[in-house]
Amino acid sequence: MAGQWPEVPAAAEGPAGVSSAPVTDPRSAAPGALGLLAAPPGLPDPNIAPPVVAEPGDAFAVLRVLELVARVERGRPLLLDDLVASLNARYLDWLFDAP
Repeated sequence: MAGQWPEVPAAAEGPAGVSSAPVTDPRSAAPGALGLLAAPPGLPDPNIAPPVVAEPGDAFAVLRVLELVARVERGRPLLLDDLVASLNARYLDWLFDAP
């Protein structure tokens, strides 16, 4: 099933469209458990050369973050630190920080 998006079952709805899905997810995220899928079709290549000076809200950083988040496995908890570590490992010309 590598590279395919898993089916996500729809949550049952109660009266007036209120979901009966649980409020919390008992699964926990483990460090280093970042599973990636194939990039969705039409997503731009994130391996572009950024400007010499990084600026907040820069489109280069946004593209790199979006490309990674688009490939993260759905339905599994993950740590923000794992996303940041993955970005820093992939793109040595940029430093990503957790907020």
